[in-house]
Amino acid sequence: MFAPSSICAALLLPAQSGFVVDEPDPIPLVVVHQTRVRGPLGAQEIADELDAALRRDTGFSAELVPSELVRAELEAPPQPGVDVLGRVSRLAASRTKGRQDRALVLFYTPYDASTAALSLVYFRPRDGLAVVERLRSEDPNWRSVADENVMSKAIPPACTSLVDTLVTPLQVRGEAELRAALQRLVAEHMKACFEAEGAWRPFASIELALPQSGFELEIDGRSIGVAPGTTVTLERVRSGARQLSARHPDFTPWQSAPAVSAEGELRLAVDAVDLRAERAKTARGIVRWSAVGLGVLGLASLAVGIAKAGSQRDSSCIEFAGGSCSIESYERLAGVPLLPLGLGLTTSALVGGAGTYVEGPTRAPWISAVLGLASGVAVFFAVLGAE
Repeated sequence: MFAPSSICAALLLPAQSGFVVDEPDPIPLVVVHQTRVRGPLGAQEIADELDAALRRDTGFSAELVPSELVRAELEAPPQPGVDVLGRVSRLAASRTKGRQDRALVLFYTPYDASTAALSLVYFRPRDGLAVVERLRSEDPNWRSVADENVMSKAIPPACTSLVDTLVTPLQVRGEAELRAALQRLVAEHMKACFEAEGAWRPFASIELALPQSGFELEIDGRSIGVAPGTTVTLERVRSGARQLSARHPDFTPWQSAPAVSAEGELRLAVDAVDLRAERAKTARGIVRWSAVGLGVLGLASLAVGIAKAGSQRDSSCIEFAGGSCSIESYERLAGVPLLPLGLGLTTSALVGGAGTYVEGPTRAPWISAVLGLASGVAVFFAVLGAE
């Protein structure tokens, strides 16, 4: 059972939410299954494990090339297919159209149901395909040297250390060890490569403090959603100069151009001006100055009415002992009794003017104005009825 104090504390906390801003770039993953033995994991399970590791530590995600396409490419004549990387380059290049020239090839060699060897290479398949096409036109024996040339030309210099896994594959035993090895390939063996590629942990987070919920958020002109609370966290924001904006029909547009640093945490306050408060401020000024004017008129009416009470010829009084006099009729101006008018105007001024200090800062004080007017009219007729 929750304690009342904890429930109250939870209610007082600002509403928070989060948006994922930038998705990782998908890159083709070619799994070359080098035996017909079923190993500890299948190709899709390997891809899922690598994908999780890539998403965690890099700006990439793994997109598995279907195994049937890989088999068809590698088993195409002539056989034996000694130009493995050349064929993989052709296959991966067809999957990178409209994307950066990047791909992964994982050589998977299961020995039995529990043991296997792993090798991983990061390369540029379109560059590799260009190397193959050039060799094809220049060297009749191009197949025998294709893989060597692809490795020297299509693998970025910072990523050549991965080639060591071709010479000395990672040996694993069991599913758990295989999963750990796949994670280690990314976290350890690929770190220098992805750092050079600008893809190692490139994301940051931005926390926005909003005046209220309902703001539509944009980054670089792209809508990312409507804030359901007053505190919003933007997750996986790529580093660099970004353009943030927040819009709400009741607030002025807000923009910011922060420099986002990789793995950084940025906090920004959306200091948009509340248009309702501005409109209410203007309305309060109108009501307050109107109250001042009514108050001046009311006091003037009271002063004149009191000063001239019983002094005009059309005034009548009932004489009492001691020479006192009781006014039978109020002094009038253009037929309007001054004392009731003064009291009514003064009451309207006090009620309407005081109300502007009570109503909220974003609400126009029309209720105060109406109450002031109504109370003034009521006092006027009440006093007039006592005549």
